[in-house]
Amino acid sequence: MVGQRFALLLSDHPWFTVTALAASANSAGKSYEEAIGSRWAMKAPIPENLKKMEVFDAERDIDKITAAVDFVFCAVNMKKDEIKALEEKYAKHECPVISNNSAHRFTPDVPMIIPEINADHAEIITAQRKRLGTRRGFIAVKSNCSLQSYVPALYPLDEKFGVERCLVCTYQAISGAGKTFERWPEMIDNVIPYIGGEEEKSEKEPLKIWGKVENGEIVPADSPKFTAQCIRVPVSDGHLAAVFVDFKKKPSKEEIIDIWNSYSGEPQKLGLPHAPKQFLHYYTEDDMPQTKLCRDLEGGMAVSVGRLREDTQYDYKFVCVSHNTLRGAAGGAAEAVAYVRGAGTDAFSDPHQKRPARGAEASAAYDRSHSGRTVPGDLRGKSSGNPPGTAVPGPGSGICTGSVSAPRGIAAGVSVLHSVLRGGGIGEKGAAGKAADVRHKRIHGIVVPVFQIAGADA
Repeated sequence: MVGQRFALLLSDHPWFTVTALAASANSAGKSYEEAIGSRWAMKAPIPENLKKMEVFDAERDIDKITAAVDFVFCAVNMKKDEIKALEEKYAKHECPVISNNSAHRFTPDVPMIIPEINADHAEIITAQRKRLGTRRGFIAVKSNCSLQSYVPALYPLDEKFGVERCLVCTYQAISGAGKTFERWPEMIDNVIPYIGGEEEKSEKEPLKIWGKVENGEIVPADSPKFTAQCIRVPVSDGHLAAVFVDFKKKPSKEEIIDIWNSYSGEPQKLGLPHAPKQFLHYYTEDDMPQTKLCRDLEGGMAVSVGRLREDTQYDYKFVCVSHNTLRGAAGGAAEAVAYVRGAGTDAFSDPHQKRPARGAEASAAYDRSHSGRTVPGDLRGKSSGNPPGTAVPGPGSGICTGSVSAPRGIAAGVSVLHSVLRGGGIGEKGAAGKAADVRHKRIHGIVVPVFQIAGADA
């Protein structure tokens, strides 16, 4: 599902233009429409500009792909050690990786970024590059989709009042398993009180998000203490969390609501594409938020909160809703990339301004990309009607791997982007000015996911 979300989200993104696709060997050589077949599960149709696009092999064609790209979104259904190897391979080809997978979430120098919360963790990239021996290449990860409802609501309360412990029960949509009701009829009129691996992720990952960058790694926080129970429910999209929380210094209900209503992060300050204007929305109605009514709020990128009240065992309890394949996956990943560039951090540029150490074809393509922005080989002329061999505007390129899985667990759904990400700094202009500087430069060339096999939530 996340791969298809990437396809829709990036097909008309104001900074990205889809130009190439990559997936497993089983899909390579087919058009996107052929590869996805009957598995398209979105309400909107397959974007017209993607239907006839040829799919590349994400592993075999890595030299060809990384020659034409600036970064990768990666979300695949493989064994963890295989995912780690694949992502490091792209990074060592000097191609930054933005991953929706869990494999690298606890690698100490890999940042787990939610731009509204811990954007400063991007500074660890310098240390990671030293370990990998790269100039541009690095890996950054998205947190688990279940966290995207309750962590944003808790984080802004911690600084002032100190979140001490939290009990959370998540009620998770079937799209988190890559399923629809047509493909998973057993979920109709049913609840499954188990999602493999979710509870550990829901308890441990927030502590890395709360962590601090020290001595070349991210040191997880000691608190808050989390305990979680994760349940699969018969809902198509949207994860709901019931949260119980204790504070070191108990706030009033009014203080909590005021912080939620006024909280904003770097994406809001920068006005990034698809970033919600208001990150957290509090509902006063007793029967809100509801998954069906609230999951698409602000394009599926906002978090809905409600039912705040005192509890008999904890200080307070409340309910949250977020869209698991938008805020929790594709949208959050795209926002992270937009933040890194829009904030002028230059994490995607080569700090030495020298040619990265890539394969022979990649190096030649890198030279060509800095002279008229010509894209090599089969990736030429794939964007927005450009004829074969036409120089594509924009000083850079990138790759994005969507959340897709091949039947035998081979990497699937790579999205390749030509972008402005290799460019230099944006200048001393303040948040709005920095974002405006980037906004007028359209980013070209995205490879989008093809399909997804059912699996555990990422």
